[in-house]
Amino acid sequence: MADLGDKIAASVVEHDEETQQPVKTSKQVDEAHRFIQEHSEIEWTAEEERKLLWKIDLRVIIMLVIANILTGCDSGTYGIAAIFGMIRDLKLYTIENPETGQLDLTRYSWSNSILTFGLLLGQYPLLLLAQKVPIGNFVGTMVLRFFYGFAGAGLPACVLLSPMWWTTEEQPLRIGLWMTGSSIGAIVGQSLDYAAASIKGEFHNSPWKWMYLLLGSLTVAYSVIFGLFFPDNPMKARFLTERERNIAVRRLQKNQTGIQTRKFKPKQVWEALTDPQIWLLCVSTFAFAFATAALGSFGAIVLEGFGFSEFRTVQLYMPASGIAIIAMPASGFRNARIIIAIAFVFPSIIAYALLWKLPRSNQGGLLASLYLTVLFYGSLIQTLGLLASNIAGYTKKTTANSMIFTVSSIGGITGPFAFKGSQAAEGFPTGMIILMVTMAATEVSLIALLLYYKHFNHRRDLAQAAPGAAEALRSAFTKEQAAFLDLTEHQNPYFRYSY
Repeated sequence: MADLGDKIAASVVEHDEETQQPVKTSKQVDEAHRFIQEHSEIEWTAEEERKLLWKIDLRVIIMLVIANILTGCDSGTYGIAAIFGMIRDLKLYTIENPETGQLDLTRYSWSNSILTFGLLLGQYPLLLLAQKVPIGNFVGTMVLRFFYGFAGAGLPACVLLSPMWWTTEEQPLRIGLWMTGSSIGAIVGQSLDYAAASIKGEFHNSPWKWMYLLLGSLTVAYSVIFGLFFPDNPMKARFLTERERNIAVRRLQKNQTGIQTRKFKPKQVWEALTDPQIWLLCVSTFAFAFATAALGSFGAIVLEGFGFSEFRTVQLYMPASGIAIIAMPASGFRNARIIIAIAFVFPSIIAYALLWKLPRSNQGGLLASLYLTVLFYGSLIQTLGLLASNIAGYTKKTTANSMIFTVSSIGGITGPFAFKGSQAAEGFPTGMIILMVTMAATEVSLIALLLYYKHFNHRRDLAQAAPGAAEALRSAFTKEQAAFLDLTEHQNPYFRYSY
């Protein structure tokens, strides 16, 4: 069995796809590897690490939370603006039946989906565009919403940032915390929307314009602050001392996922494209994005359909965001991640079924069901945590993020079309059925992912337990050395999936 140990060790030594030689140059390894080579090995106390973690949390999490708050403001505001005259003013409808006045809201659905096309392409100077393009009709709205989507492309970057600062055990709670920003943003946005709708003056007949004037100003101002003060990575963090930077990097060695490398490795791209776990994660992220886009664009319209006025709809919509805020950090436990994810999706499935079947006269039941739909956000946190902690190799991580968020964007594009304007009086039954099915598919994918992780870890344990395997591995690389050699989880025999 010694041959097995030699084979495993060789897979580590020969990981470079171009030279097939052991890693020797700094370009082939993680930037953190070069950092620890240039800095003396140190020891630190648990108290010292606790203080460092608090310092990192104060800077990184707070800045990410604020960024997500501002991003979340738009998601809720667009749906709220729809019931305050925006659909009428921008002609985001067509008349389906002139005799009854029934509207086709396909244009409104497209104006929600176009945002995600922009998200797929990146960032763009939105303020300059807003000055150049007159927004007074459907075409102008489509152009501006497309480029506004560029500003929403930060979520993939946030997921990539998490393993740079926190250990695998710390990541679920931190992801839960910074992701609450989107739901806090929904409440902040709804509060500002309520206030803006009450403003008289130039836009008193179209109060939705005040909503975007207020929120747009805040977003532009914060983007400047974020660009100036958000740190690149632990190695370059100016808010940390030299010793703190050394500790911040070395404590992440146990993650076995690395921090950052500039070298592009095509072999890791192929591994990402053929990795079953990434495609299983794609299923759940698609479903979550689909549901978020569908209810983000039509949630207020659905709620208004229960028989409430515009202002009462805004008030009753806020608790849904509050429930999401509670669900996200509450789900951020480091153990039993997939079990927790499965548990948080199940109430959403029940809620969609109730929204489909309950009579329109049952306002209380319908309202409670609408509130329960957002519990899937707790599962989203765990899914993002799995993405952050279970994919190693920087090229593979970036490729996996691109794959998953491309699929997520497709969910965001198609989500608003689940609801048909002609079914408004019936409570959009087709949309509720589609959402129920997508969430059920998520449950199946999560169960399959759990089985895959267990099988992978079991096989890895058996291989490393073979006679001579452990010694061969240690002679090649220690666990600490392997952490920053830019190995994927399949190349690094010390890696084990966290689930």
